[in-house]
Amino acid sequence: MRMYVYEPGDGFCGNGARAVSKYCFHHYRKLYNQFIISTDGWLHELLERGEHEQDEQDVEYLVEMGESLYHDPAGDFIEKGILDKEGKFIHSNVTWHYVNTSEPHLVTFDKIDDKELIRIGSSFNQEPNKFPIGINLNRVLNIDQSTINVLTFERGINRLTPACGSGSTSSVALAKRLGFIDQAVSKVTVKVRGGHLTVINEKGKVYLSGPCLVEGIDKEVSKNV
Repeated sequence: MRMYVYEPGDGFCGNGARAVSKYCFHHYRKLYNQFIISTDGWLHELLERGEHEQDEQDVEYLVEMGESLYHDPAGDFIEKGILDKEGKFIHSNVTWHYVNTSEPHLVTFDKIDDKELIRIGSSFNQEPNKFPIGINLNRVLNIDQSTINVLTFERGINRLTPACGSGSTSSVALAKRLGFIDQAVSKVTVKVRGGHLTVINEKGKVYLSGPCLVEGIDKEVSKNV
């Protein structure tokens, strides 16, 4: 799977991978019982859960998101020397943590408004020396042990996005790492502008799940999706 973005190089899209998962299972489930997406340096298992014979829209499609990394020692995504030993830095009085879950992200739990997120995101994505391929920024509000709210400024499109799968997964991983959410919690709901996503920890793997409508497969596709 290749996703093309405006910035140099390819990108990965967790929600796009879920759509690919639905497409693959719908068209080829009689031929294959397993699908794996290969991206640059990552392999992502696709899963289908539910009774597709009854209603395709009730079936759950998941994508394995891979391991979350909290440092970039090679400086591929963020200039060497910016991150401290814990994988974070402070800019404009905001603490940013680096998390890479198939896509490079910065995550903050500080209370900044939408305009400030856009301002900082726009600034960072105009600094190729510091962020060679651009960088995604996420503002996280911790609601409770099983629910968080995530707003993402996405590289490439350089604006706030309705939902970001890798950003949601990175935010949940960091929330657990920092102790906002207990490591034993296996399912976290992520509220995003476009609705909600679910990050699932299962048998040592992390999966992304959420609503998925594909034109030509579902009987009716919402114009708002």
